[in-house]
Amino acid sequence: MPVDTLFEKLRFAERRLTAAEERVVFCRAAAAKASAVLGGECVSRSRDVTASENAVIRLMEAEQENAEADEGIAAGSLF
Repeated sequence: MPVDTLFEKLRFAERRLTAAEERVVFCRAAAAKASAVLGGECVSRSRDVTASENAVIRLMEAEQENAEADEGIAAGSLF
């Protein structure tokens, strides 16, 4: 495989990893801003959970995607 192709795949993997890291940062910020008062929170329309629970779920999903991207890069499956 040509070196240029490998570098392009590496750049693509790096962009995906950066995007996943940005999602994690966003979800952490959203979870930090979520109210601790559960009684008055609105229920999410997409899931039957409160807003803070939804933020935590999004954070966990983004962290899982980030971990999977790291494993894929380490295993060389993106090449």
